[in-house]
Amino acid sequence: MIPDALRVAGILDIPRWDAANVAEYWIDTPTLWAIEIVLVGWVEGRRWADLNNPGSVNEDPIFKGNAVKGTDVGYPGFDPLGMGFGEPAKVKDVRLRELKNGRLAMLANLGFWVQTAYTDKSPIENLLDHLADPFHNNVIQSIAATPGVFPAPY
Repeated sequence: MIPDALRVAGILDIPRWDAANVAEYWIDTPTLWAIEIVLVGWVEGRRWADLNNPGSVNEDPIFKGNAVKGTDVGYPGFDPLGMGFGEPAKVKDVRLRELKNGRLAMLANLGFWVQTAYTDKSPIENLLDHLADPFHNNVIQSIAATPGVFPAPY
């Protein structure tokens, strides 16, 4: 949402967040997809190799000597804040919170898509409209103004 906020503020000249597929990039779309599939496939392949042979991919293949120690099988070990180490109950709690936060973020993203499809505005534009007039730019007024639902109160 930060790029969209910068777009709405006039700082960046980019397409709306839901129309990124119409933008011109430095590379054509099929090549970009191919690069993404190769990179994601490499990461998932290493995870799969770790599931089949635990500890086999804990060392960095490029920078030898950089090894991840003490991680669960299949867990990537990316932990810059060091929150995944310590007593098992704390680690389990942190991972559960991470999963719940990810699920909440996915629901928020779904809300952004539905809101954009319904209003044809980005979430930042809708937020600014709501802040400018909260009594007329909200979900209740939007549903009320939908033809066929029920007559709008204004």
